[in-house]
Amino acid sequence: MKNSHQSIKIVFLGAKEIGYQCLDFLLLQQKELKIQILGLLTNEKKAINQQIISKAKAANIPIFESLEHIPDCDFIISVQYHEILKKEDILKAKLRAINLHLAPLPEYRGCNQFSFAIFNQEQEFGVSLHEINEQVDDGDLIAEFRWKIPLDIWVEDLWKQANKKGFELFKNTFPELLNNPYLSIPKKDKKSYFYFRKDINKLKELKWNESKEVWDRKIRATSMTGFSAPFFYLNGKKVELRAK
Repeated sequence: MKNSHQSIKIVFLGAKEIGYQCLDFLLLQQKELKIQILGLLTNEKKAINQQIISKAKAANIPIFESLEHIPDCDFIISVQYHEILKKEDILKAKLRAINLHLAPLPEYRGCNQFSFAIFNQEQEFGVSLHEINEQVDDGDLIAEFRWKIPLDIWVEDLWKQANKKGFELFKNTFPELLNNPYLSIPKKDKKSYFYFRKDINKLKELKWNESKEVWDRKIRATSMTGFSAPFFYLNGKKVELRAK
């Protein structure tokens, strides 16, 4: 693929705890994998990303202000990055631009996939590593891992499982990708659904004409620490349901 003495140049786009974990893995494996991280791009305004920023600064990795500052590289790696890459951004990666998506594809594209999987009564969930194209969560599938989930699972538990298994998928697949940059697997022959950020607010509303079973699914799907709670309206007043 490249001269054995040349390092693989990487630009890392990452956020949240799993972004930190993946960046930390790459830093620990720099010598063994012969990689060089040219820079980091994250959402610096979010408090949750201060840990990944500190990690980059400690390793003397430049922090880019925007996508237009990304230099030419071999790989662009996105882990929970919040912006959509344009064609000119993607083409800066000579080999491949890849994204770690914490949901099975093509069934759960977009946002809040954990919540909708629970509401939809899925018995299986998954994490996916895929190529980035100009559509969201739409590129060729590189690797995936799926596992069974109980019907009574809560969103925070599914989120934790997906983060753990997503990191395992990344660290197990990326070394292989360096030797076979065009690694891919067939997409599942299943319907593709896209969930927008605004959709979660509709899911959180509990309506009086809904059954107890629907309320149960909605509550388990949307009761997440640090986020607004499921709610209903009583005499015109909004009432939130929060676990103690």
